Amino acid sequence: MNDSYCRELSNKLRSQFQIQRSNGEFIGAFAAYGYLKSSEDKHKLVVDDYAASVVKGIFHAKIQGYSMQRIAAQLNQQEVLSPAAYKRSIGLNYRSGFDSGESCLWNNTTVRRILQNRIYVGDLEQGKRYKPNYKTDVVLLRPQEEWSVIRDNHEPIIDLWTFEAVQRDLACDTRITEGYDMVEPLSGLLVCGDCGMAMVQKRVSRGSRQFYYYTCSGHRKKQCCSAHCISKPVLEDQVLEAVNNYINSVLEIQKFMEQADAEHLMKARLSRLDAVIHQKETEMERDKNLRLQLFELKAEGILGREEYIEMNDSYTLRIKNHSSKLEELQRERRDLLSHGNRSTLWLKGFKQRFRFENLSRETAITLLQQVKIYEGKQICVEFACQDEYLGWKHLMAEMQKGAV
Repeated sequence: MNDSYCRELSNKLRSQFQIQRSNGEFIGAFAAYGYLKSSEDKHKLVVDDYAASVVKGIFHAKIQGYSMQRIAAQLNQQEVLSPAAYKRSIGLNYRSGFDSGESCLWNNTTVRRILQNRIYVGDLEQGKRYKPNYKTDVVLLRPQEEWSVIRDNHEPIIDLWTFEAVQRDLACDTRITEGYDMVEPLSGLLVCGDCGMAMVQKRVSRGSRQFYYYTCSGHRKKQCCSAHCISKPVLEDQVLEAVNNYINSVLEIQKFMEQADAEHLMKARLSRLDAVIHQKETEMERDKNLRLQLFELKAEGILGREEYIEMNDSYTLRIKNHSSKLEELQRERRDLLSHGNRSTLWLKGFKQRFRFENLSRETAITLLQQVKIYEGKQICVEFACQDEYLGWKHLMAEMQKGAV
């Protein structure tokens, strides 16, 4: 009887928590650093002005090129209370395995957890951990696709454009040049266009003068590519020119959007998105039919076992990629219908940047995805949100022709 009662109570609590999470109610014991539970409704998050200013400073420092270790050191030097210490200082009975008492300090882990937390863009992610049943205290991690995510649930501290730029920066393999406080503007963004390996910076001394250039890491490590040497100033000038040209093109799109009828524009965007979704569904259905035909070919002896396995795996991978792309497109369509402004944040990000005289780390990491260096000092610049840019260019051309 006791066991049955505990099981029933556990199931009811799980169901209740799931309902609350789906309604965008915060059900954690403590709000993330930068937020507080509302005094009127403990399931709502409100911005803590002081902590929010620290969070903004962390994101700003990271996007400028400072390492997480340097950011943590600066916060400790300025005697800024760590999240755990701050929560205790405002009267919360907070305990965590990440701190070491009242004098706990900022560290790389704390800074990284803040930089990767989507709560700061207004998205509420819950249900990341769970207990298999009420009889154990073991806590397991759920797959990310099973998390409860409510977008635009509360007031953001960081804009989405900055947050996504920081995620790209965290994904880069960067090193700080000796004698500098920040990484180089293009650090982690340069790759060889021929072999795909990273471009590395080298230094040559000529008397009292020093010259910097980039070369393909595959040339020396694996002897699989040529040097692809290119002067650092020359490369940065070419990238800067490409950035300024791209910004001018984006501003043309922005001007077109402002002049276009909002309702007509929305219909055009939905129509184009539906066409892409239909095309992707058709491709996936075709690959599914082809995969089914493989079994018949194998049964008839036309395909051998090894050929069948190889081709079946190939079609399975293609179907999986189609499915993933369809989910992304469907999510984009839902965002367009419910949060139309969210899908044009990249335009606002570019609009704030006009013409640059120098290439900074902030400019590079917010606007660039990758820079490929080819033989003969030829470069190809891939911009952040390039797919959205190309989609808007195509849509603008169609609307100007009257096709949409």
